[in-house]
Amino acid sequence: GITMIPGILMIALPVAIIGSSFTEVVRQRSFVVTFGLVARIPSFVGLPADVLTEMLGVLRAMTIESGTPILAYGDTDDSLFVIATGVVEVDTENGPHRLGTGDVFGTGVDYEAPGSRLEALAMTRVKLLMIARTDLLDLVARYPEIGPRLKLSLPPQGAAGPVA
Repeated sequence: GITMIPGILMIALPVAIIGSSFTEVVRQRSFVVTFGLVARIPSFVGLPADVLTEMLGVLRAMTIESGTPILAYGDTDDSLFVIATGVVEVDTENGPHRLGTGDVFGTGVDYEAPGSRLEALAMTRVKLLMIARTDLLDLVARYPEIGPRLKLSLPPQGAAGPVA
């Protein structure tokens, strides 16, 4: 029994070290792929690396299958979506409008109108990057160059808003 316990510890310790190293490599690989994906989106091309890195902390990636509603009419999902790949159809006042890679939809585009009021449907398999409106406004306050790229209407100077 005394010999067995050190033997188990001698095997378990290297396995734990290798496992944690493997997890770290996978995490780093995932970051590189995500960073590369974000850096290639037309709305973000040319942004400094520090801005892209900060954006990665608040962006959430999601994959939506073809024919799946992303936003239903009247949803109050307070998020902005950037299309990484695929085609999305958004119902506008002038009828359906198709959006593709690099296009932006959802809330956050208009400071005065939180909450989505338009339907959005995935026409193909779509990879989206989603950012909560409060996070978006916080980022734009720190990096104003992001706003025009996302066609974001900023509040007038001195106006109260959700920016913390």
